[in-house]
Amino acid sequence: MKVCIVGAGITGLVLSNFIKDSVIFEYGKIGGKIQTKYYDKFFVELGPDAIIFDQEKIQKIEQALGSIFEKKNFIRYNPTFLYMKNRLYMIPSNFQEFLLTDLLSFFDKVGFIWNFLFRKAKYRGDESLEEFAINRFGKPFFERIIKPIFETVFGTNSDKLMLHFVYPFVKKFEKGVFYRPTLMFNIEDGFYSLIQKIAKNKNIINEKVEKLIVRENGIVVNDSYFFDRIVLTGQAHTISKILENTNFFDDRFIHIRDSLVSNLLSLNYHSSFIYIFILKSKININANGIIFVDDPFLKSITFFSKKWFDSYDVEILRVFAKEKNEEKVINRLSEFLAMFSYDFQKNMIDYFSVFWENALVDYDQNYLKFFENSREFLKELEKVGVFIFGNFIGGTNILDRIIFAINNYGKVIQDRR
Repeated sequence: MKVCIVGAGITGLVLSNFIKDSVIFEYGKIGGKIQTKYYDKFFVELGPDAIIFDQEKIQKIEQALGSIFEKKNFIRYNPTFLYMKNRLYMIPSNFQEFLLTDLLSFFDKVGFIWNFLFRKAKYRGDESLEEFAINRFGKPFFERIIKPIFETVFGTNSDKLMLHFVYPFVKKFEKGVFYRPTLMFNIEDGFYSLIQKIAKNKNIINEKVEKLIVRENGIVVNDSYFFDRIVLTGQAHTISKILENTNFFDDRFIHIRDSLVSNLLSLNYHSSFIYIFILKSKININANGIIFVDDPFLKSITFFSKKWFDSYDVEILRVFAKEKNEEKVINRLSEFLAMFSYDFQKNMIDYFSVFWENALVDYDQNYLKFFENSREFLKELEKVGVFIFGNFIGGTNILDRIIFAINNYGKVIQDRR
């Protein structure tokens, strides 16, 4: 059975490890959004820079793929701050810090503890993060802690961020406040070394999939290649474009295609990052990161060296910007660091920008309901050999996407006679 896998991101690469007669189509970079930029003495992550440590998931993955996480580098627990009203507020990472924080009033803290102990908000899944968090933690804790953190990390408004996709992160955050901080790790050689270990399938065609013809006995790709099955991985935007140009042998699939495309096209998101290299010997901010509330140009700054590799001679600022204008963002950053007596312009070594187009999904509050309604549509497509394993289905983090691929490759090669 010959299988076409569209996309050489983490999901597509893992699938290809288990589907022997598979061909990967990838027009961009191997690894998808997982990219690492290497220098002589250090590296910087251009995509995800952390994985939440979960021993059970890691064991399951390594049983299937080998010891791919053997060189774990655990995060250094410097504080993370919120910056609002011209002041830094430390985000609590344990119960003692929670009791001392001035982000919340005494009554807000009592309310949070009461909600945590006695008000067990049920996880429905078809609600937004905002709905659940207010019911679970109370409005003050949501507005001053949960909202700025999650909107920055996931890049969308909390009333549009589906709880279904972020619930594991919410639970980890909650446990961190009361019990212990969430353990995060990177890979000593960078996340791209993970991709290199997984990318065992050398049968990769550097071609963009632009057209599909689904027949009763198989699928034709770009009028040139014939496969028994096809798996579409990656972003909602990419998958929707392929489906738009898909023809079926049976007209009843046209409605299925059009319904999926209409919804997938709404799940777009753009993001700009600027990576700035500065001399760190004179910078006196002891932090892993700063999240900005209501700043016109900045969403957050990650101090990459302090967070992961304190031995670096340079500090790498990963600036999550609200727009692509480098000059405005750098000028605003210079103003901010001047508050800490740091001459940014004098100590800046270099910078470069990364723009993620359609990188993440902007979850509509009704998206999960749509997904539940479309399950039968997806099953119908699978009957004719078309599988959709997009990141909006497989999960928002690396471990979940790998496990999703491991758990679901079997149905791709299953005999359907």
